[in-house]
Amino acid sequence: MKTKPENSYLSHRVLSKFLLKRFTDAKRMIHYYDIEKQKIESEYPKTFNTEPNFFSAEIEKFLSDNIEKPSSDLFILMRRIITQNIQDTRSHDSTYARSVIIKYYANLLVRSNQMQKHVKEACLFDFENEQILHDVSVYSGYNYAVADLERHFAGSLISLIYISNEQREFILPSCGYYTFLKNSEEHYIIIIDPKIAIDITRHAEPTDTMYISNSVIDHMNKIAFEHQLNLKEGQLIARNKELLEKIAIG
Repeated sequence: MKTKPENSYLSHRVLSKFLLKRFTDAKRMIHYYDIEKQKIESEYPKTFNTEPNFFSAEIEKFLSDNIEKPSSDLFILMRRIITQNIQDTRSHDSTYARSVIIKYYANLLVRSNQMQKHVKEACLFDFENEQILHDVSVYSGYNYAVADLERHFAGSLISLIYISNEQREFILPSCGYYTFLKNSEEHYIIIIDPKIAIDITRHAEPTDTMYISNSVIDHMNKIAFEHQLNLKEGQLIARNKELLEKIAIG
């Protein structure tokens, strides 16, 4: 567990605390399988995958105002719509939801280690410190990523919202998403809750919800594990330690 030096703060590198808190157990801890260590560990969301001053205070505020608060509000709303059958003008197939999800996905891309490595290699000068590199990766890449995703999905986005009505839950890769091919179409799965996953694709049909079985969830979790494993770094997160043991260790 990390501690922060005096006069500093902890930055979450990729996944924000609001999302991680959804995956806590009764002791308010998350469990995760570390790809590099090949072992299961536990930690509080407040300190998971954090580094002191990884981003500047300005970028932290930018992420909070533009990504974390809108995404948290939407994910809470989607869960209420699905589990409580409430009605809301900001339904899960609305322009509002589409905008928030595109920005959330763009945020995952620009905060990734892959993006930071790309920025570092592409620049013709050295950064004064690592924090500036991290800030540039987010601030310069975010608007471009949002515009690129808008072009890529060209008016369509959410295809399905998968819901687990069973005991089994989704695992969360620390990169925040995973992909798979179905009928030659690439699907991007974003896990927003142990019970809810969003499927986004270029040629989406009208948004629908699908209650899926344990066997389908097991298959999706296997894809998530393989996706994170191919990155050769990161973690797989769950609130159920036994689920991680089944998927990662067997």
